[in-house]
Amino acid sequence: MDKESNGLSNAELALKYSIPKTTIREWIREYETSGHDAFKILNTRKNNTYTAEFRIAVVKEKLEGNVSYHELGRKYGINKCVVQSWVYKYREKGEEALLTDSRGSAGMGRPPKSVSKTEISKKDKKSIDKQLLDEVEYLRAEVAYLKKFNALVQEKQQSAKRKKLK
Repeated sequence: MDKESNGLSNAELALKYSIPKTTIREWIREYETSGHDAFKILNTRKNNTYTAEFRIAVVKEKLEGNVSYHELGRKYGINKCVVQSWVYKYREKGEEALLTDSRGSAGMGRPPKSVSKTEISKKDKKSIDKQLLDEVEYLRAEVAYLKKFNALVQEKQQSAKRKKLK
């Protein structure tokens, strides 16, 4: 299904609707495997809670089988992004990451400060200041380099244009 019914290629559709070609290819693949059901809105009820056993089972099914996130989402009526986040957490921290539901106010906002401002020693402040100054110096040098590089590229392009005109 490389051409849409209106005769546009994937690249033309991507350009027309300002979306990546990969998204169009994914949509086509989903349509070919699931038909119109691929685009039905999944469980729209908010604040679903899933047991840890359920989350672990879904992740293990993904990791042990040759099944896509999309297929698992369809099978269990959940968004594929939810499955992806569970797999990511599982890979990072194992089953323990899926034992608790980490949504809500406990995870919101800034993390608690481990050290108060008054506890930072003068030596640490000087070290931090030096690191920041070094970073500023490095970034300034990088900006200067990129400006010179950009000027050279533009000069080369203009030179090539002048040669074409001759």
